[in-house]
Amino acid sequence: MSLMHKVFKIVLVMMLAPFAVHAVSLTADQLRMVEQLSPQDKATLAQQYGVSVPQDGESKKITSPQTIQQRNPEKGVLEADAAISADARISEQNEGESANIDVPIALVDSQGGADKAELRQAFADFVRESKPLQVDVSQLKQFGYDLFAGAPSTFAPATDVPVPAEYVLGPGDELEIQLFGQKNDVFTLVVDREGVVAFPEIGPLTLAGMSFTEAKASIAQQVGDKMVGVSASVGMGKLRSIRVFALGEVERPGSYTVSGLATLSNALFASGGVKKIGSLRNVQLKRKGKVIVTLDLYDFLLKGNTRNDVRLLPGDVVFVPPIGKTASIAGQVIRPAIYELKGSVDVQHLIKLAGGFLPKVYHEEALLERINKTGNKSVKSFALTGKGLKTLIQNGDVLKVFSILDFEENPVLLIGNVKRPGKYAWKQGMQLKDLIKNEQTLLPETFMDYGLIEREAEGNREPELLRFDVAALFSGDDKYNYTLKPRDKVFVFHRSHFRIAPQVEVVGSVQSPGSYALKKNMKLLDLVLAAGGINRDASLQKAELYRTDPITKNVV
Repeated sequence: MSLMHKVFKIVLVMMLAPFAVHAVSLTADQLRMVEQLSPQDKATLAQQYGVSVPQDGESKKITSPQTIQQRNPEKGVLEADAAISADARISEQNEGESANIDVPIALVDSQGGADKAELRQAFADFVRESKPLQVDVSQLKQFGYDLFAGAPSTFAPATDVPVPAEYVLGPGDELEIQLFGQKNDVFTLVVDREGVVAFPEIGPLTLAGMSFTEAKASIAQQVGDKMVGVSASVGMGKLRSIRVFALGEVERPGSYTVSGLATLSNALFASGGVKKIGSLRNVQLKRKGKVIVTLDLYDFLLKGNTRNDVRLLPGDVVFVPPIGKTASIAGQVIRPAIYELKGSVDVQHLIKLAGGFLPKVYHEEALLERINKTGNKSVKSFALTGKGLKTLIQNGDVLKVFSILDFEENPVLLIGNVKRPGKYAWKQGMQLKDLIKNEQTLLPETFMDYGLIEREAEGNREPELLRFDVAALFSGDDKYNYTLKPRDKVFVFHRSHFRIAPQVEVVGSVQSPGSYALKKNMKLLDLVLAAGGINRDASLQKAELYRTDPITKNVV
């Protein structure tokens, strides 16, 4: 330890001596070293180590940036011991110095200090135990985008699915023809680039642009007219692939080759899905520069409605515009999330998007947070009934739907040394014996002389206590068969709650002197170890044991 550090410790002890809780002793050499320091040197050292030096005439109060700890709340004294590093302690031992010096870093005026600390603690407990109406909005996610979480990197054409009757033929489609009757034959026809198939013995037939149903009817008619006694069965072979475009707010915009049976949603999956900044409610299918259909994926997700999920034609453009207005809903709804709005939306419609209420919803009050025209946040509260449900939602609104309180109106609690403790339903005219029917409801070692009922007093709702004799209750004495009220708490105690455990006390030069529970076969060494062991200055040559005579109560 440096000389400067030693001097500072001594100066600090001298400055704090009038306030010290622990006894401090200085050698004559140390006192002379302190006296040789000028006031400026003392002030410089104190400033360097973050300690303010009290001046003459000032209140002798020492402040420090270190944390304080309440040691003796009954006397209103706050103190903390200065922390000396382990290396410094070892250095002191090696240099042959005296025992460690405990120095209080901060003291608070005993007049009112403890009261202020108690008041702060009481207020902290009040805030912690209070349960305000609140919901967590930090975990809300945008609804619907999880649909594309597993979007494939490639899109395999569908080949084995049934072809719908309204499928439109185009270049590259194959038709499988089977002739039967006076002539039996099977062959495959391919629609060429001109949209024509070359039919043997009949000639070219234009089929492009026809639906599958229309093409079958046309072929059957041609065969019947030009091939006497022959009928035709028409089926689809391999389907053509078509090239479409996925543009706008998709993950991978570009040109894609998809199956001729692909629909608008298939193109979205092929392009990796919609970005979080893209609209799910206004997906557009454009053909030759015109919007053919608009797909609302909320209908797809919430209702299973695929009516507008139409099939694509070559050259179609699937366009996803930026997301529109959004609003959030959190709390006691089935699907709390951030939803995209379409048209005019009120609270009732937003709740419907979220799947409705959960059973614990508090209908009497909801909170709507909104960014007003000035750019500041404002709040509005209303009931989730009647006019409140008709409140219009604006872009950026956050609707908080609260839960009912945990407060219960009619429970009765049975607590303590009973077989089935817990909550019971209160009934009109319910008495104590309806709750504790007989001795079979109790556990062994029940204290039969005393039981307790805690209830709310009428008017001020302060707790009041009713005492009863458990044994007398079972003997038929109606004096203790109290009529119970809602929220009563009935306590039945174990005998050990009223048994004073034997104590032994250790005083003197130990780490933690005080009273300790007497254990079976406990020895003197066990007691010393329970007290944290002896101090460094403890004498190992002698210890005194005082024992109280159990009959005369005299100390021997």
